[in-house]
Amino acid sequence: MHFSDEISREEFVNYAKESRKGNYLQTAEMADLKKARGQVVYFVGLKDYDGKVVYATIVTRLRRRVGFEYDIAGFEMPDEEKNFKIFISGIKTFVNKNRGLYLTIQPNVRHRTFDNLGSQIGEKDLTAINYFLEEGFEYEHPKKGFRDNGNPLWIYIKDIKGYSYGELTQTYNKEAIYSLNKTNQFGIKIRNLEYRELPVFKKITEETSKRKMFQDKSLSYYEQVYKIYGDRAKFIVAELNVHEYLKSLTQKKKELSDNIQRLHSYLDEYDNSETKGYKKKANKKNELLSQKKTYDIRIDEALTISKNSSNGIVTLGCALFLICPQEVVYLFSGTVEKYKNMYAPFLIQDQMLKYTVESNIPLYNFYGIEGNFDGSDGVLNFKETFNGYAVELIGEFKYYTSSLMTKMYIVIKKLLEIKKCF
Repeated sequence: MHFSDEISREEFVNYAKESRKGNYLQTAEMADLKKARGQVVYFVGLKDYDGKVVYATIVTRLRRRVGFEYDIAGFEMPDEEKNFKIFISGIKTFVNKNRGLYLTIQPNVRHRTFDNLGSQIGEKDLTAINYFLEEGFEYEHPKKGFRDNGNPLWIYIKDIKGYSYGELTQTYNKEAIYSLNKTNQFGIKIRNLEYRELPVFKKITEETSKRKMFQDKSLSYYEQVYKIYGDRAKFIVAELNVHEYLKSLTQKKKELSDNIQRLHSYLDEYDNSETKGYKKKANKKNELLSQKKTYDIRIDEALTISKNSSNGIVTLGCALFLICPQEVVYLFSGTVEKYKNMYAPFLIQDQMLKYTVESNIPLYNFYGIEGNFDGSDGVLNFKETFNGYAVELIGEFKYYTSSLMTKMYIVIKKLLEIKKCF
């Protein structure tokens, strides 16, 4: 077994396709996307003495002030400790000879898992931490909150393997089921966007990012993802046919009115609160009257929407999903503010969960959360309705080379940090 920095793209693809620990950060498409955006990537790993790849990973080179950072995001831990040591020894040499200041590794390793109440499930896994510390790496424990580089260390996931779609929907909580029933009543549909429609996607995510105060990607980024990933990227939109929506609302209002009239007739005939069932029917009438008012409001809203829609189709929200053999990842999304009461995000998630089941992909990755379980994380509150579990990934490891450039870099970095304090 030996380290190799000459693994071809084809060899990497074949390895990644079969890897049990694969993830969206370690795919050939991700490497191609980074290249398209001006980054330098390498396929490195381990080969046996017959030249067969037995382990492979993507390394990204990032320009720093006086040299380069080498980064491995979504690092898959080799199965055996001896293979880990051979790889780490090889990657250190690789970084040193290629003007590397330091090496950063973010393993795709679960540190702790939590249920929806924030209670830890099982014990911490310290194995990987010990491996890295023995090899001279510095360890940065995952912090709560979202990270600037976009790769979260707190995620929310759901195991899909072994479920049928019908069985899966039975695991959703009451809020998700209620919301999905509403989207069904409203006649909301989802579809994949075509390339020429990406400005629609960008408009929604940009407006959402301003409202929610997060950094959106550029239109060129979304266009590159679309071209590079092909069928492995799903740009989804949820749409409302306003005419069908109005028809549905009007029909439901008529059914409510007919039921109210029947109850009214009964209560007029038996105008006596002592009559058996009278109070129950009176309460039912009041409940239906309240529902009818809600439908009146929705009909007025639908009429307004109809006036502002040229073709009777309104886009409610959108989301981007990346597909790999091991997981489906919910990466970016947005909702049109004035249509947030249409429950579109629930339908988008449900239909992509269905896609995951039907594609025999074992894991659905709802992606980043803050790691707070006190109810303050609205993103987590939404994702929890699909009844998965939270994962704290292991964190980040950094190895500094012993070069003169690295020593200069560390001094400059400390000086800049001191300057910030004044």
